[in-house]
Amino acid sequence: MKATLNLQNIAGFRGVKQVEFEKGVLNEVIAGNARGKTSISRALGTVLSGLLTHDEIIGDARKQGISRESLQNIYEKDAEVSLSYDGQEQKWYMKSDGSFGGTRGDQRFVEAGMLTQEARSIRQLTEGNSDFSWVTRLLSYAQWYAIAKAFVDSKITSTEQEIERIAKRQETLVEEDRKLKTKKDERLKLDQERDQLAQKLDVQKRQHVEKIKSLEYQIDLRRQRIAQYEAGISESEQRIKYFNGRLESSEKNLQEVKQKVDGIDLDAIRKEVRQNVPEIDTKIASLRLEVDALRGKRSTLTDAKNVLAQRGETEGSCPVCEVSTVTSTFLDEKIGELNRIIRSKDSEIQELASQRTKELQKEATAVRQINDLNKMISDIQKEKRELELRKSTEEKMLDESNKAVANVEHEQVDLNTEKAKLEEETEQWEAEVHDALQRIERSIEVVAKEIAGQTKKIRESSLVDVREMRMSFDEAQNVWLKAQDKLQEWREYFDQRQHDHEMRAIADFNKNIKRVMTDLGFSEFDQIAIDKDDKQLKIFRPGFVRQPVESLSTSEKYSIAIVLQIALKETYVPEIPFFIVDEVMVSYDGTRTDKILDYLSEMARGKGLYTIVTRLTEKGEEEITVKVR
Repeated sequence: MKATLNLQNIAGFRGVKQVEFEKGVLNEVIAGNARGKTSISRALGTVLSGLLTHDEIIGDARKQGISRESLQNIYEKDAEVSLSYDGQEQKWYMKSDGSFGGTRGDQRFVEAGMLTQEARSIRQLTEGNSDFSWVTRLLSYAQWYAIAKAFVDSKITSTEQEIERIAKRQETLVEEDRKLKTKKDERLKLDQERDQLAQKLDVQKRQHVEKIKSLEYQIDLRRQRIAQYEAGISESEQRIKYFNGRLESSEKNLQEVKQKVDGIDLDAIRKEVRQNVPEIDTKIASLRLEVDALRGKRSTLTDAKNVLAQRGETEGSCPVCEVSTVTSTFLDEKIGELNRIIRSKDSEIQELASQRTKELQKEATAVRQINDLNKMISDIQKEKRELELRKSTEEKMLDESNKAVANVEHEQVDLNTEKAKLEEETEQWEAEVHDALQRIERSIEVVAKEIAGQTKKIRESSLVDVREMRMSFDEAQNVWLKAQDKLQEWREYFDQRQHDHEMRAIADFNKNIKRVMTDLGFSEFDQIAIDKDDKQLKIFRPGFVRQPVESLSTSEKYSIAIVLQIALKETYVPEIPFFIVDEVMVSYDGTRTDKILDYLSEMARGKGLYTIVTRLTEKGEEEITVKVR
């Protein structure tokens, strides 16, 4: 099964962009910088979390870029995100008039379903903050009991205020209702005048604040664009410097290789070979003739020795010449001497043959060297052409970036001027309205004093209204005291239920942390867990040695963060089949990154999740692609 994400005018995407993710596998969203990877993860987080209502979660969502400001396209005002998966469809939209809405989601996904550079778990670990009380406060069912408890507390406060109000009224009975009413009417009129003026001030101030915020947002956008351009300029300058260095090195190598080619005199080598080889051949032929003659002599002497042996003599007339007298010993000495001479001649022939081979190889070796060097020259020249082309392209990009920075800086100056003018106008009319409000407040103070004087004279009106019933002060106090006792009982009940849910949620969370550590082979720590008493994150090295959060290395903090986030996902939002990791594994080594990616892939397969991990490609110019693992 697949999930289809459609983006329309979201962040840097203008028009419609569609991305598909497969279920039960790890989906790697790969692209270069500023290609929209983070916009995809933010859009997913927005549509899955739905409309946010909790102030604390809203703050964390803004830090992760899940807000109207982060998703708004600077060219188009109407924007929409839609996500179709498992037969469901969820939407989030924003209109040009500023209104926004969408289908129902789970706002806890912001805290538990996404791991980004600004995720709360990463921020706290990098800041050395071990307070994780927000986990149960925002994610577990204990939050509903906390809300109920807060509601009861507000009612208890209201009850206490009512009891106090009755006590005060018992001390200050009204005597002269008519005079008091006249003063109250006068006070009401002043209050209305003040409220109308304050409302007018509030409306004008809100309008100006919105305008100033809009200008600040535009200024900030241009500041970001300048920073991006400047980063690009710096990178282009570095690349041009790098290309110049490479070109200088290539030119130096080219000259060195050419010198080597020029240093090989092939004609001289060929001339030498053609001169030396015939001489060697002549010597070899002469030696072979000598060897043949010596072998003939050795054969003759061997025959003479054999004749003597057949006669059974050791001395006698020479069987060859039949004139001189020879002995077997003499013949053996002569044959041995001839063998030595023949071996010496054969050795000379072998040496000359080896020398002849070497002479013939000189030319082949020289030709091969020249061919190899010429290939090197061709390769270096090709590399130089490619480097010069890339350098030229980079220089054009650098020139365009410089022009763009100048244009944006000019726009920024105009916006700052407009903002300063608007702030000056705001300050001027705010001071005028403030003076008028002070005059009204002084009049209200005078009337209030007169009302207080009249109130002291009131001795009648001994009844008060309680739940649409009029009763005496004593009866009213009794009603409110009974209500207060009942509310206290409810508060104690909700407090206990909140505590029970928190303890169970923390236990489940710690259990999942331990399992994820085991599955990942995370052996550098014995335990990572939230303490049930103080809600602090406790980390122990092997041997259960306590490790303060602030003393962890950056790599360890990020490793712990991904363990915590996986455990948060599985503990608090297991029913949402999505888990998003947005460029937080860049600080890991290759082994740990592969281990985490393998685990996420296995988690996706085992739990039927759409697991999405964004990753920067080595080629910054590539567009977004989604690969499965």
